[in-house]
Amino acid sequence: MIEYDRLLALEEYQILDTLPEQEYDDIVELASALFDTQISLITLLDSERQWFKAKHGLPKDQTKREYAFCHYAIQNPDDVMVVNDTLLDPRFVSNPLVTDDPNMRFYAGAPLITSNKCALGTLCVIDTVPRTFSDEKKRMLKILASKVMKLLELRKENVKQHKALKFANERFETTLSRLLEAQETAKIGSWDWNLQDDQLYWSPQLFRLFEMKSPTSNKISMDKWQSYVHPEDLNKVHEFLINLLQKKSHHTVEYRIIKQDGTDLWMLGQGASDIDDTGKVIRVYGTGQDITTKKRAEFERTLYLKTLKDMLFSLSHKIRGPLTSCIGLLNILEKEHLVEKDVKRFAAFFKVSTLEMDEYVRELITFIHTNQLKINNVPTHQS
Repeated sequence: MIEYDRLLALEEYQILDTLPEQEYDDIVELASALFDTQISLITLLDSERQWFKAKHGLPKDQTKREYAFCHYAIQNPDDVMVVNDTLLDPRFVSNPLVTDDPNMRFYAGAPLITSNKCALGTLCVIDTVPRTFSDEKKRMLKILASKVMKLLELRKENVKQHKALKFANERFETTLSRLLEAQETAKIGSWDWNLQDDQLYWSPQLFRLFEMKSPTSNKISMDKWQSYVHPEDLNKVHEFLINLLQKKSHHTVEYRIIKQDGTDLWMLGQGASDIDDTGKVIRVYGTGQDITTKKRAEFERTLYLKTLKDMLFSLSHKIRGPLTSCIGLLNILEKEHLVEKDVKRFAAFFKVSTLEMDEYVRELITFIHTNQLKINNVPTHQS
């Protein structure tokens, strides 16, 4: 048995320095009664000390490991170590536990053995007078030691489950925290309507989107929710909820809410339904997303295209005037033999007409460029 492995095994039980427990106390009391000894202990040995998980007839909680009889007992995990008279054993004749209180003269210890053959400590019985200890008593002490190990193994399993639960809780808290952060970044909140108890829950982000203070319970009434909906969009929201209650999952709705400052906020509602074994809807849940930026972008684009259409229509009429003049002048040039004076006069007419057309084209290009930049800087959709 390698000491390093033994100490690692002991650590897995997380038993050292724990409070007294009745199950262990009962075993040491039973051992003293069964073997008629003044002292009985459940001992556990770390690298420096011998600590008593349970004790009967001894006030101490621990001793130095160098004085521990159990240090020798765990070297042979399969055997019960018996010292009939400590004064006759050179290993213990000068031990402070023998020469001083509690004046040990007899010791019998059964190692507490793990499934990997690591001895954590012992169940031992001690007396202040020399004693004999039969093979039958050794067998009985081993049986009691195995009962101690069953308690320790049960504790180890509980420790493992507690760690797993703690780890799962930590992962859940981390995941929830990241989800809430993602909701805040994306301006998305979630909601959950339990139809069995008629409780509606909102995530903190959904309360923030509605500019409402989030209660500790995260509960909100359906009436409170709908009181924020724009009157013109109430029917759409009602239809959305009715569809979900009628098992039409993954339904969506776009609606406006009226914020406390009187301005509108566009929301995209998405929802789904949970159905029990009988086909009854028992839960409706979904998300609410701020799509105001998206709706504003749609409005800007619509307005831009309408304005561009109107401007092109107006421009076609504006250009037609100078363009008609140019065409007329060209017809004259084709038919007439003009002197230099007439050519200069016609050239002046051409210049005026082309400058007018150039001005209109520049006006159009400026409009397109300015408004296109504005449109491109507005997101087309929310992520």
